[in-house]
Amino acid sequence: MINSNLHTHSLYCDGKSPLNTYVEKAIALGFDSLGFSSHAPLPFKKLWAMKTYNLEGYFDAIIELKENYQGRIELYSGLEADYIEGKVTPLTLKECYPKIDYLIGSVHFIHVSSLNKLVEIDGSHSKFLESSKSEGITPLIKQYYVAVRNMIKTQPIDILGHLDKIKIQNGKTHLFNETDNWYKDEIEQTLEVIEESSVVLEINTRGIYKQLTTEPYPSWWVIEKAISKGIKLTISSDTHHPKELQLGFNEVIGKLKQMNCKNLYFLKNGKWVEESLSI
Repeated sequence: MINSNLHTHSLYCDGKSPLNTYVEKAIALGFDSLGFSSHAPLPFKKLWAMKTYNLEGYFDAIIELKENYQGRIELYSGLEADYIEGKVTPLTLKECYPKIDYLIGSVHFIHVSSLNKLVEIDGSHSKFLESSKSEGITPLIKQYYVAVRNMIKTQPIDILGHLDKIKIQNGKTHLFNETDNWYKDEIEQTLEVIEESSVVLEINTRGIYKQLTTEPYPSWWVIEKAISKGIKLTISSDTHHPKELQLGFNEVIGKLKQMNCKNLYFLKNGKWVEESLSI
């Protein structure tokens, strides 16, 4: 099986190290490939997002690393792009920056109409609670999954990032149950949209190793449904520090084997390839 991670953040956004440090660590871990996916610029100030004026330098730096490490590891230039309808979409990035090898599409914000503002789904818990009281938790979460589905249907993303990350808000205050029929229906609708697309669903281990969740993004029952539908899966650690490049992988891969998952998908020679979990 290929050792790879396509969800990696560096000093260009909210990561903790320069690009080359991740490359050296990936080589030490025996990685076949590594993808960089800094948070793409946003149309408003956010400390964790890349600045627009750094984009060209970011892509040029990765091109230089590709040349310097040729034959030792495959490197890919990507972005984690936000989808906020009417404000920013991954499509714009794909059109403007042909040096992008792949895009991770993620929804980090919901527009709360009753407050007329954006609420960050994995930001301040108190602000999220305020929004849920105003809007209602069920409509708020439904709105999140509608945005995810719209992004998959309309945007040229390659990977869907942390599908159910909104559940992070359940860590401090139990706001909703994943076993509720309305929630399961939102997940089912979303998986159907993924199934009809060419998008690869990310299994993201960051919640586990940061002790924010007990399961990956998405939850195991969601992954099981995705496997049954034949949805393409990849694994990442949503790395913000080189030491995190492979955290949670063994646990997740072991569980995937128990669930009779046969393959994961990775980039190899610039194309998506299916790699067996039996190795």
